[in-house]
Amino acid sequence: MVFFQNSLQKKLKEISSRFFQDKYEKALKEAIAVSASRPNDMRARLRVAELFFKTKQLDRAIEIYHAVASQFIQENFILKAVAIYKNILKLDPSRVEINLKLAELYQKLEMISDAANQYRIAIQLYGTKGQRDKIVEICKKLVDLDPSNLNRKKLGEIYQANGMTNEAIEQYEILANNFKQAKEYDDLMRTYELILPHKPDNKAIIKDLMILYLRSKNPDSALRVLEKQKMEAEPEFKDLVEKAKLMKKALRSTKS
Repeated sequence: MVFFQNSLQKKLKEISSRFFQDKYEKALKEAIAVSASRPNDMRARLRVAELFFKTKQLDRAIEIYHAVASQFIQENFILKAVAIYKNILKLDPSRVEINLKLAELYQKLEMISDAANQYRIAIQLYGTKGQRDKIVEICKKLVDLDPSNLNRKKLGEIYQANGMTNEAIEQYEILANNFKQAKEYDDLMRTYELILPHKPDNKAIIKDLMILYLRSKNPDSALRVLEKQKMEAEPEFKDLVEKAKLMKKALRSTKS
């Protein structure tokens, strides 16, 4: 067994020497022959892939890299598969299916941040191709993996851009609840502004939004919300209207 290992190593070194002497075609033929005689040896297959790349046969190189990575996954050598997939992306960054494979492997390794980053790259790539269905699908996976406010906001925006209003509002309402609990009032105000046009009769949101505007010393916007929703005469908003008017007056006197 040691003899065969040493023999293979020697053969690969010989091929490498030709490789460095720019004898790519001959080296490739020999590497293919070696790989064929030892189909389970990943080093030989990787050398063939390398030489395919050097002879400008990119698709064939990537095909072999892909096969080797799949074999590594079957043998549970996940880190080796990750290294291969990252190498493929160096050769061709447009291979979005590889980003998705990497996302899956990073999840197996519990490297959530890295997996999320691969999903974000995939979303960008699908965006350049105008593949809206894929963008929605991958962004949902991203939120399932990492339901951060940033990712959820992105999903809501994608839903909205694709005319999926109900789904967008559902995400914005979750965001609003998160911001309210965290007392992140500026973000809460902006999120309510996204929801209200689609839920104009929601008095709870109107009331909260008015309070937020008054907190930010913007009484004009607080009054404008009621005017736009035609609720100026609603008795439950009477106190807020009075506070807004008093604030307007105070702000005017401060300026003058």
